[in-house]
Amino acid sequence: MLLRQSSLADAQVAFEAAGELDDSKQRAARLKTKLAHVASRQGNHARVLALVRSALEAPDLNPLSRATLEARAALSLCVLGQLSEADDRVTRAVTLMDGVSEGEALELTLAASGALHYLRGDLRQARTLLERGDAVRGPTLASEAANDVRMKLGLVCYALGDVDATMRIVEETLLLGGSPAKSAAPEAASLAEAEPVAEAARRDPRDTWSYISAAAVLGRVLLERGLIERGRGYLSDALVRAQRVGARELVLVARLWLGHAAQSAGRPAEAAELARAVIEATEASKLRPLVCEAQALLSTTLMQTGGFAEAAEVARESVVRARALHLPVHEAVGRRALGLALVHTGDAVQGRKHLQAAAAAFEQMGARIDWTKTLLVLAQVESGPEGRLAEAGTLRARLKEVVDLTTSLRLDADRAVALNLLAGLRN
Repeated sequence: MLLRQSSLADAQVAFEAAGELDDSKQRAARLKTKLAHVASRQGNHARVLALVRSALEAPDLNPLSRATLEARAALSLCVLGQLSEADDRVTRAVTLMDGVSEGEALELTLAASGALHYLRGDLRQARTLLERGDAVRGPTLASEAANDVRMKLGLVCYALGDVDATMRIVEETLLLGGSPAKSAAPEAASLAEAEPVAEAARRDPRDTWSYISAAAVLGRVLLERGLIERGRGYLSDALVRAQRVGARELVLVARLWLGHAAQSAGRPAEAAELARAVIEATEASKLRPLVCEAQALLSTTLMQTGGFAEAAEVARESVVRARALHLPVHEAVGRRALGLALVHTGDAVQGRKHLQAAAAAFEQMGARIDWTKTLLVLAQVESGPEGRLAEAGTLRARLKEVVDLTTSLRLDADRAVALNLLAGLRN
């Protein structure tokens, strides 16, 4: 019950205490599996890997348990940006799942495989795998493994530009609130022992990892639609809940997007402060992909405050880091920031080349949201004070394409910018 309610610290204590009472290797392996799940929700991925290594040493561990452990480790390795090791883990989990058509081990394996393909830039295959994982669940309440699948599927669908699919996933999760996972229903005999009634009554049922994750995704979607205050409200709520349950990774994700909200609201100094704080925390935790995202945010905020040289340097660091980690989506995001910074430092030609490279990468990956945003940045550069770098006809065609894309993707704020630029060309 504690784990289902995202009482992460309490769950950790309970599982560790249970381990001390039973020293059998099989029982210890099962408890370490649960502890690894708790650690993943806490954002402590180094602990996840240590627990998985220890649990896998148990003799005669059944294939489903091994697959669950391998997949859990793979998900943590993805968050850490260690894709080669994640690939090895996913391969072993998939082999162990051969012939299996249902169950949490399969869901978690597909979640890990989908996460790995997303980070490698294969968004369409990531969606295929995650949709398979979602289909395993069927018309029942989500298991904890299904929550991993659904949150990753929502993010991948959004990156691909399927806003409707993302909203369905998010809204279903938020409507369920703190509904229990299908696999976590406690036995009647143990229900009264799990938690004092008064304490359970005080606990907000929405303080769950899945609800907080969905709120953060919705906040991001609303923010990118130009609904800044609504988006900021969901992100602030996600931040408070994540802090309350001890989900440190979600705390950082919420802070990152609150930085984007501050930037969109015209408060670049606040956005830069949040970005720097996230960079410091994610570097300490070795959450390398998230470091890249925060560096890209910091670069764009520095441009708004006139720190063009530092903006270019920070963006370059993001590109180099992402390339070394083989993270093409993150590299393209950093390259877009670098291109814009170079334009502002006076190197418009090189800046435009980076922007074109980013746009081409997003288009190839099918990342329609970021592709559209990059096309808009290119149009702004080509029509800006740095000088017209494209013929009026070419620029007009690009802006019309951006208007069409932003309309279909519901990027209302970006659509308004494109329409203003297009109106300026007609004057």
